[in-house]
Amino acid sequence: KHLNRLEQVLLRTELDERSEDDLIVTNCQGNVIEATSSNIFYWQNEKLCTPEISTSGVDGIIRQAII
Repeated sequence: KHLNRLEQVLLRTELDERSEDDLIVTNCQGNVIEATSSNIFYWQNEKLCTPEISTSGVDGIIRQAII
């Protein structure tokens, strides 16, 4: 792996050491941005939402297609 994906490598290593199926990832401010291997979507006020990831996180292909 290369260094611009270091966070994902470290997260995957942590997940492999735990019993959970996935981990929720936050940025330095504690805001939820993604899961270890997927983007996050949720319903709020009858609207499909996803965390803002302009300063952190991965803008995945499926996320782009859904948006």
